[in-house]
Amino acid sequence: MSLSNTTASPLVVAARFRGPHHSGNGGYTAGALAQRLLQLSGTAGVCGQAVTVTLALPPPLDTPLPLTVPSPTQLQAHTADGRLVAEAQLADASAALKAAPGPVSLRVATTSSAQYRGRSDHPFPYCFACGTAREPADALCLFAGPVPGRDATVAAPWMPYPNFSQAAMPPGLGDGTAEPAENSASHNNDNVAIPAVWAALDCPGAWATDFDYGRPIVLGRITAAIYHDLTVGQEYVAVGHCRGKQGRKAFTATAVYDANNQLMAGAVALWIAVNPATFAGLS
Repeated sequence: MSLSNTTASPLVVAARFRGPHHSGNGGYTAGALAQRLLQLSGTAGVCGQAVTVTLALPPPLDTPLPLTVPSPTQLQAHTADGRLVAEAQLADASAALKAAPGPVSLRVATTSSAQYRGRSDHPFPYCFACGTAREPADALCLFAGPVPGRDATVAAPWMPYPNFSQAAMPPGLGDGTAEPAENSASHNNDNVAIPAVWAALDCPGAWATDFDYGRPIVLGRITAAIYHDLTVGQEYVAVGHCRGKQGRKAFTATAVYDANNQLMAGAVALWIAVNPATFAGLS
């Protein structure tokens, strides 16, 4: 079925899912848009189907963002006045798979997390993924710290709460309701919601770049894939690695592993250093 002439219900990034204080967490926003694209394109049940999401503007909070479907493999979110906020595109998962940083044990990840830089100073303390001013039942609280003996690599343990299940977490609707699933796997109420997994693949990459606190970085583009369903209440490890930097840009790879070192999800991302004044009122 061609989707080129259709539109979808608006995307809403609730304030709970902020990154900077006044805009959405990049990983959550990208994951919510990716989930909509996977459902609309009929690929929601395809294991390892990757999506690339480019963020053009800071995603506004609690604001309906009209969605347009330019083609069967694309989905765009706009402001009410037509400015592009984000674009999702079906992608090849090979880049994220090949770039995935190697696994880190739960023991080492727990030790690494104790050295998380954000504990002493955090540019976005209310971030849904890595903010220190949040509680584990309300946010991911992924505190990724440096892994001993591995250059530019951070890790954190993660046990998703039931609040992050596919059934409980609003997929970009902003009203706490679940959108009807298009595949049988999504009917498992214990599966971790796609936007939550994408958020877990987001911030560990930023902390791996060892960014300058006076020049924070924000997500510009991410290509991610979920290879196996994650389950709430299970133990995982999120790993981030900085692949390199070029001027204001940083290139990262992230992964989520289970307790047996099975790769569950992976992503590659582009980060951009921003002027702090652009994100005033962060705390």
